Amino acid sequence: MSWDWKAHADAVNAAHGELAARGQPGHAEAAARFHSAIEAAWPPGFFEQLERCKQGDPSGLDAVLDFLEACPYFFRSGYIQGKALAYALRPSRTPAQDERLRAIVHGAVTGRLWLPFRRIPTIARAVDAPGMRAELQRLLEHPKLRVRANAARVLEHLQSA
Repeated sequence: MSWDWKAHADAVNAAHGELAARGQPGHAEAAARFHSAIEAAWPPGFFEQLERCKQGDPSGLDAVLDFLEACPYFFRSGYIQGKALAYALRPSRTPAQDERLRAIVHGAVTGRLWLPFRRIPTIARAVDAPGMRAELQRLLEHPKLRVRANAARVLEHLQSA
């Protein structure tokens, strides 16, 4: 099942923008719409799959990788992204899943994915490959300072292994 993360994130963000202050007319209705949008933003069974990854069960990993690749931005999504990044390395992975994680590392380094960066160097170490290191070396020459700094940070972590 392909989940439309963007549409759901847009719905949550729109509902968040319509919130009225507590005690103001319309607060209860706006709050109910906001909470409903947050609940609807997550695919059925997503948190169970996240918990499976936490327990080391590989059956939930693809759903977690889908979420990280989509990198939706809405209320509390960054908190869940941090958990997903922490749990993604616990289950055993296929070569295709390792490649997906390398693409997530690349997206985080280049800024294409706005993920909590703290765990990215650890993920890079777990899925290290010569091609990934070569790409990180190439990114040290990127015109954007943030991309160069991110690449240097990941490479430093890989070289300290």
